[in-house]
Amino acid sequence: MERSAELWCHNGREQMLYDVSVGGIVALAEPGDCRCDYLCRRSEYQMPLALLSPPRCWRPVIGTAGSGRGAFASRDGVAVRYGLLGIPVADRCRRMSQPVWSIGAATLWERLCRNHFFQEPCLMATEQGSPRCQLLPLPDQQVAFQVDGQECLRWHFGGQYPRPFFYPLNGPSGQSLTRMGHPGAPNHDHHRSIWFAHAKVLGINFWGDTTEARIRQHRWLVYQDGQQEAALASELGWYDGHQPEPLLKQVLVAALQPDQEGQYQLELQSTWTPTAETLELQQTNFGMLAVRVAKNLSAYFGGGTLTNSEAQVGEPAIFGQPARWVDYSGPVTTAAGQVQEGITYLDHPENPGYPAHWHVREDGWMGASLCFQGPLVLRRDAPLRLRYLLDVHSGPVVAARAERLLQGFTERLPWKVFQGGPRHHQFTLRRVES
Repeated sequence: MERSAELWCHNGREQMLYDVSVGGIVALAEPGDCRCDYLCRRSEYQMPLALLSPPRCWRPVIGTAGSGRGAFASRDGVAVRYGLLGIPVADRCRRMSQPVWSIGAATLWERLCRNHFFQEPCLMATEQGSPRCQLLPLPDQQVAFQVDGQECLRWHFGGQYPRPFFYPLNGPSGQSLTRMGHPGAPNHDHHRSIWFAHAKVLGINFWGDTTEARIRQHRWLVYQDGQQEAALASELGWYDGHQPEPLLKQVLVAALQPDQEGQYQLELQSTWTPTAETLELQQTNFGMLAVRVAKNLSAYFGGGTLTNSEAQVGEPAIFGQPARWVDYSGPVTTAAGQVQEGITYLDHPENPGYPAHWHVREDGWMGASLCFQGPLVLRRDAPLRLRYLLDVHSGPVVAARAERLLQGFTERLPWKVFQGGPRHHQFTLRRVES
């Protein structure tokens, strides 16, 4: 059902707000407060919100949340908290008129979260219970990413390893599509599923296990659950093994976003800041993000296929060539029989050297090579940010799907970690303009 309502936009960027006519509420402030000058003057929301009459069984209750206003709803006398702190307005707002559609209450709030109307996205109560996507901290310095109670991914950051990594990366069938180490070469045990590293940081090898160089997680910053995604933010240091201070400081954001029929995307964003004024990443094929696929996906050890965005197939055709994405897909054995699954590794247009030159191997390895063509100098006053997307999919790769995901990834705002936030939170995580 289409309805007309008065909406506002921020910095000239139009946004859609959805009305709930059954089982929900859209009033986030009293009608008298919904004015552009009021909102800009009070700096309470990033974007003023349209006000439509909620169902009679709901009534708005204006309360407080931390240092800012909160939006509450009351149904049959039971308070349910839906909205949280707003984001300060950075510029003038302008009003516009836009149609509004009716959708479910949970969908409304998740779309508000997904579009980051609130400073604390996805940390909210719903009548449906706990969020669909959750992070579960585990013993031995591990964190599980779960969707509908099933583990999809796990982050390992224990000091017994030279650097942190993700394992397993489970496919739609529940079988891991990555592995620990090389299927036939023990000198490649540093290939731990999915990991960040570089072979020549000022000439120091952070890639293999044969040096004293180490990458250590200092602390986690944010564990964020939600209906649409679960996101982790952590702070890491790159140590040469001799000096007490790290050469590089890394802030990692990993967000898992479920798709249809057990498929999902893993969005990885890392920002590196050198502690010195400058630091050189020297020319090498190795770094920054690597993926060691399961043996059965390997073109040599299994029945897998390497493909890229340029319709090239196999290691000889793909190695060293620029491409927007590369895919490794192959057979997966389940109790019900054999299925096809795979991982599409997508580069982001904002990354240096896009489209990346790829280091791939028929034995089951792929990585976007940041310094394939030459060195890269990092500056303390201009941190390096890299963004990648791993699509975990059923069946062989479908180029149209990969391009559609790439387009959406290109349009998506980057993450940023902010100090402070609502009660009981030291840090908050949200998407912002670059």
